[in-house]
Amino acid sequence: MKTLVLPRRRALQTLDITIQAPYEQLLDTPVDLPTSEPDTPQYEWTVAGGDLPAFSLTLKSVKYIGCFYAAGKNVSGATRTVYIRMTKNGSSVSTANSSVGDATFYTRSCFFYDIAVSDVLGIKLWANDTGVNRDYQARQVHPSRIFLLPEAELMKPLDFTTVVVHPTLVLGNPGGSKTNFLVYFPNVSLQTGVDASSKVEELRQHSTYGIYRLGYGDATTSNSSNTGISATQRPRYYQNRIPTQIVFRSYGELT
Repeated sequence: MKTLVLPRRRALQTLDITIQAPYEQLLDTPVDLPTSEPDTPQYEWTVAGGDLPAFSLTLKSVKYIGCFYAAGKNVSGATRTVYIRMTKNGSSVSTANSSVGDATFYTRSCFFYDIAVSDVLGIKLWANDTGVNRDYQARQVHPSRIFLLPEAELMKPLDFTTVVVHPTLVLGNPGGSKTNFLVYFPNVSLQTGVDASSKVEELRQHSTYGIYRLGYGDATTSNSSNTGISATQRPRYYQNRIPTQIVFRSYGELT
């Protein structure tokens, strides 16, 4: 007969996650986009250790999302097509294009999945004709797929006590569009999207996604980009809701 070993009740623990402040740049004088793909990215970012989030507890593992934003305006007097190529360490990650009306701002929100220190991330921009410029960039690193404990250990309860929207950009009359992070039970369908303080009564970390999965850059728009078009907002960008404090108690392994 198999013996049921009761789970060991452990001390309450708190994981605090500190997201680094975003880097932003708004040029005083916009730069014209070329009318063919440039040889090198106009915007390039070498990921540094200081860009990464900080954690109050030692993690088993985490995946990092590089959020990289570029914006400008069509001042040509006609509709233009703006093209983008995302690059990572010199190799193409994805390409896309969007139609931008006259006197309209465009923003590309680019999400690079599973980045590491020393990776070189790039954005190339060009248009199908003259009269389109660029003048803005921003960037930040977000954490996804956090594993805190061995997979078999039970976490009860699990409180997402603080949820913060990132990044919060301030230059150039910005406007954001937010998405939830996702919580899963192991090998079962999605429980819910969480966008505020919330308690999960019992959870084992998902074998792939850990205790949560970010929206932009992981669940959607992984190694790709979204376009924001606006007559007044630059950047018009995409943001993640991120848990920045998680309180939990491990009950050990059930056998």
